[in-house]
Amino acid sequence: KNTFQNALLSKSFLHQSGEFSNLHTVMLISSIWHMARVLFWMKKSFSQEIKYICCPETMTTPSDWHLNLYNQSRIRVEHGLYK
Repeated sequence: KNTFQNALLSKSFLHQSGEFSNLHTVMLISSIWHMARVLFWMKKSFSQEIKYICCPETMTTPSDWHLNLYNQSRIRVEHGLYK
């Protein structure tokens, strides 16, 4: 899954559980170098009126994630969705 699909699946799960209408705040946990993209897709998928708390995890580094072919393909797909 990509970030956009994860946002849509999260929204669907919250609707199915009956919790979406009570949702006021969302905590986002992702790597620091992906957080801007995560926040972008959550705001597109959910609502601008929801408060988003960004909590970047710090256990990974950005030094070589982009060398992985799988990660490269995910970024290309998400970039295509943005256009």
